[in-house]
Amino acid sequence: MMVSAENDPRRSGTIWVLNLDEPTPVITPLVPATFCRVGPESLPALVNAAGRDLSAEIRKRFDSGRRCYTAWVDGKLAAYAWVSPN
Repeated sequence: MMVSAENDPRRSGTIWVLNLDEPTPVITPLVPATFCRVGPESLPALVNAAGRDLSAEIRKRFDSGRRCYTAWVDGKLAAYAWVSPN
């Protein structure tokens, strides 16, 4: 059965492809950042980044097994994202 993209119940996503027969492109970041997985020890930085006290919600996320990945610029939290296990 064919459906339009607007009515497709599947989640859309992005598939990245790399041709292994070609040299890997070198990408120079405009801002140097450090990417890492963090745990509950980063709660103060995550609450500060959220702009309001979400400490209870963030603790629940860690307690339920979700993982938090962050980007740090000049020692400050610049971005974060959560990954939930299936």
